Amino acid sequence: MSQHESLLSEEGAKRRLFGIYTLLAVFCVVLFVASFSFVIWLNIQTAKEDFNRYSNQVHQSLSQSFIINETILDGFAAYLAGVGVSDPKRARFYARSMMDRPLQPPVYVSGGTASECS
Repeated sequence: MSQHESLLSEEGAKRRLFGIYTLLAVFCVVLFVASFSFVIWLNIQTAKEDFNRYSNQVHQSLSQSFIINETILDGFAAYLAGVGVSDPKRARFYARSMMDRPLQPPVYVSGGTASECS
């Protein structure tokens, strides 16, 4: 019987060892999935922040462009009011000279400092 008991004891030890290794493998898989999920979630959050930052920059740029265009149109309207609509040649000359001018760099750069004011 001692041989039989030793076989049962060996078989029980193998089962316990297999159970421990199975539990350890399941724990490692769960830990891997949790870590991988966290990394994916973190990348998604970073992408959202980058997208929000980029969309705000585009919005600010478009807002500045609209303000500049509106200012140009107001200036042209003021010029037409001063010259009068009766002289389209002068208005055409003014509009063409404004369009032919090289584009000036923006007055304000990010940070709010003036550039090339002179």
